[in-house]
Amino acid sequence: MNSMPQSEGFFSRIYSALTGSESSSIKPIKEDIIYELKVLEGEDTNKTFVLGETPLSIGRKLPGDTRINDILITDTEETISTLQARIYWDPSKNTHVMDYVTGTTYPTFIDGIVLNRPTHLQNGNHIVIGKNTFLYRRKKPLSIEEDKQEMSHVEFIFPGKEISQEEGVMDEDGVTEYRTGYFLKIISGLEEGKEYSLDKFLIPIGKLTVAERKGWILLDSSSVSVEQATLKWMSKDRKFAIIHHKGAITPTIVNKIEVSHEAFRLLEEGDIIKMGQVRMILLNRNSGKLFPISVDEIEEDPEDVRQSEEIMSEVEIEEVEDDYNEEDEKEDEEDEKTVIKDFKEAHKFKVISGPDEGSEFILDKHTTGDKVIIGRKGTERKDIELSDETVGEYCGSLIFDQGWLCIKLDDEKGELLVNSLSVIKKGLEEGDIIQLGKTVLEYTFSGHPSLSKSPSLKVIEGLDTGKTFLLNKKLIRMGRKSKKTEVPREIELSGKDKSISRLHACIEKKDNKFYLINEKNENKTFLNGVQVIKPRPLMDGDKIKLGDEMVLLFKYTAPPVVEKV
Repeated sequence: MNSMPQSEGFFSRIYSALTGSESSSIKPIKEDIIYELKVLEGEDTNKTFVLGETPLSIGRKLPGDTRINDILITDTEETISTLQARIYWDPSKNTHVMDYVTGTTYPTFIDGIVLNRPTHLQNGNHIVIGKNTFLYRRKKPLSIEEDKQEMSHVEFIFPGKEISQEEGVMDEDGVTEYRTGYFLKIISGLEEGKEYSLDKFLIPIGKLTVAERKGWILLDSSSVSVEQATLKWMSKDRKFAIIHHKGAITPTIVNKIEVSHEAFRLLEEGDIIKMGQVRMILLNRNSGKLFPISVDEIEEDPEDVRQSEEIMSEVEIEEVEDDYNEEDEKEDEEDEKTVIKDFKEAHKFKVISGPDEGSEFILDKHTTGDKVIIGRKGTERKDIELSDETVGEYCGSLIFDQGWLCIKLDDEKGELLVNSLSVIKKGLEEGDIIQLGKTVLEYTFSGHPSLSKSPSLKVIEGLDTGKTFLLNKKLIRMGRKSKKTEVPREIELSGKDKSISRLHACIEKKDNKFYLINEKNENKTFLNGVQVIKPRPLMDGDKIKLGDEMVLLFKYTAPPVVEKV
């Protein structure tokens, strides 16, 4: 038996695992089995990482990266975080455990399920992170010479049979394509009739932009988000599954049911997928059989095209005969109507007192100029005109400064009050009360919560992971969703988490500060790991834990304020 000097080095531990030699710090894995992660899809495709008993981190490889004992993945699109997940050995289960890291941009999936707690891996698990897919597997140790060859090229097992590099065909971008038989056909939208072959194991879907994105299905529609959803080939079911991207504003809908961003949904032939104003149907030319593309098959065979048209025609006829009903007719009528969508980012000012009471002024950030003039109606036009004779002709203005919409006093003889405070300039927050002369306005933000400067709570752990709640009232009550509770809650959390009570905690705003209050002594409410007994002041970046699993991140940046002396 070979021997090695006692060392804590990474390569000596691999050598010990391969040869069976003893190490002073690392015990050999039970049954002498080597575990590894193989990259199936991504820029490091076919690369293999050997796993031992030493804890490792998985993350994106950075320029000049000095990390040695970690699994570093090449990912120029940055869909993997610098620190994405951790893997460690559990000798009691004779397998590895994967644990998530909070704050990552993209979630980690194990066989289509979001990783949100330490999870024991099983041989054959498929792990998806961003645009990358990994296979967790085990193998018996080889001799050193055999292992060198194995490291240079490891055969990769996918959907129940071996597919070697020779059987697949590299496209012009160097990506291996396969004939799964599935394709998507657009049945409504600007590109009606267009088809997309599903010839890769991981296919992101998003909006067509000027940026080039290889391997994507890019839809020419403003109603689709830039990163909308992802399709993944599920080898065990020999079908595709779809998952919604948590950052997409437009929902992804399959057969009128919204797709979750937490787990893949398995698709069936004939399913209707809707993204904004685009509707697509999933079809299969080969009845679910998987055939790698050969060089001779790269160009479409006319017979295949004819058969494909016949298949699609039959599917469309079946859809009309079997699925068409009054609801579909109403839906078609709705499609003919003008669609009025919510603003992506707008700022509203409603006059709640004064001569213009009931009037509303709305600013769309994307079409607003550098400065919005506020003043009394007169011979010259202003952007926001008031009928109040007590305000100056040019009394104030609105400008965007460092991401904040700020209101400014431009009339030296006048006065600007925001929440009863006399100011020259202030960044506006949700619910601010503004007074100019006898006119009182209330400010509100309209758009996606992530674009608001208002204080917010974002769920980073638990069943509602990814949801964001704006704190736009003086009192915000939080609790589990339930029909039995008569007390209204501004923040309703998943009804499945029974460790959270129906009225669990609240956040109260006093003197421009926010306080966390626990409603009942028996409720589990923690602030940065310390149980909340009395009201606790909140600061930006604080973590609030409710019950056993729900963790929320408090975000708050104080607005710029210049008081009038």
